[in-house]
Amino acid sequence: MKESVIDQMIDSFSTLIPICIKAIKQIQSEILQGHDISPVHMQIMFILNHEGPLNMSTLGKKLMAPKPNVTVFIDKLIELGYVERLYDVSDRRIISVKLTDNGRNRIAEHMKDLKNYFKDIVKRYSEKDLEMLKHSLDDINFFVEKYKNKKENNNG
Repeated sequence: MKESVIDQMIDSFSTLIPICIKAIKQIQSEILQGHDISPVHMQIMFILNHEGPLNMSTLGKKLMAPKPNVTVFIDKLIELGYVERLYDVSDRRIISVKLTDNGRNRIAEHMKDLKNYFKDIVKRYSEKDLEMLKHSLDDINFFVEKYKNKKENNNG
């Protein structure tokens, strides 16, 4: 592959990723405004929904947050009934957390809010633009999954 193509890809990624992260955080904040949890709490719930029960250290790594911070977030989610702690029967020092039914219901409610938010945004675009965006997202997902699978196979 030509060096110029690689340079263009790096430029695109280095511009796109911070913009996407900022947009996602802004959207999450707007949707969660006036609700009982923050975007970080919702992120934890999405991780647990996708991955299943996780110990606090693993959850901290996935959030890129120190364990004491994760504990504070989890305490709030437990207080709200969205997650629960699981203690390892062979070693009570090992604590995992899992999503409750109430937590899964909260995620479903959030997804409805998110869908309505995006429906309002996409009204402004033509059918052709939306189809192009869908294909672009499909392509990005394809390459992210391919990268993820390759990385997992190299680490496994």
